[in-house]
Amino acid sequence: LQEKFIQHNITAVTAYPDVKEAYQAALSEAGENDRIVVFGSFHTVAEIIDLSSR
Repeated sequence: LQEKFIQHNITAVTAYPDVKEAYQAALSEAGENDRIVVFGSFHTVAEIIDLSSR
């Protein structure tokens, strides 16, 4: 998917090896009034729900 974005000159794309690392990066980059939107499979969203409840 990252390669497809780059082919269309969309370069502000970062890929992560797993959901936890992506979520941690999103948390560290988000500002106080920002929202993090998660979408994908039920497995992906369930993992984020689990991580955010810790």
